[in-house]
Amino acid sequence: MKKITLIPVILITLFLLSGAVNAQEIVNADLDGDGCPDEIDYSPSVTNPDRIYVLYDEDNFADVAEFWQEEYQDTCEVELIEAADISVFMDAWNTLGRVDGKYMYNIDTVILLYHGFDGYMIFRDSDVLTTEWLSNVYYSYTIDDLGPIMMDTLRLNICEAGTLERTSLDGEYNLAVGFLTGPFDIGHVVSSDGTYNFTCEPDIFDERSISAVRGEEEQLVSYSLEGGKIVWEWVEPVCRIRN
Repeated sequence: MKKITLIPVILITLFLLSGAVNAQEIVNADLDGDGCPDEIDYSPSVTNPDRIYVLYDEDNFADVAEFWQEEYQDTCEVELIEAADISVFMDAWNTLGRVDGKYMYNIDTVILLYHGFDGYMIFRDSDVLTTEWLSNVYYSYTIDDLGPIMMDTLRLNICEAGTLERTSLDGEYNLAVGFLTGPFDIGHVVSSDGTYNFTCEPDIFDERSISAVRGEEEQLVSYSLEGGKIVWEWVEPVCRIRN
């Protein structure tokens, strides 16, 4: 009876595993160390510059868009995108920071300026964008209709987009959590547990501000995922003294 040696089998297995590991390393490679994998990086050997995008309903929030542009203009380039129509919004979202499908910019922050209520984001002609769960109320577009994207922070300047009563991963959840747990790579989602307030014209203190109010208390919430669990914390409103 011939003896069967396992050494060749072991060597072949190790060789195949080594190839799989190397292939995975290639997929996850990030030559310039900017956080964008080379396979989706427009310039893998050049660090992508930061950029902030403001998508907004130009019929109602042009002044708020200008506020955010002024707020961040000394930090990095800020691009304002008029997107009152949901079709324009979806096309813009699916190409943010990218050229030919690859990232040319690191998306530091995306700011969405729209009317909203109870988890619905309202566009021109009464089109709405919401979560899959809330879409059952009446016909609407859902977050899952948007393409994948990577960004550090998403700010939803939308009333009632971050209500704390709706933070479940398995069913009833708010718009902020919907974006956080959707088919995207988003570090933090900052939104409101109540109504957004914007003071555009300087008051007697020569001040403009962004805040969120529910009752008598400010309710601005930052959502993130830690170990697959939703965590949140109160954050300060943006307030800037004008020169």
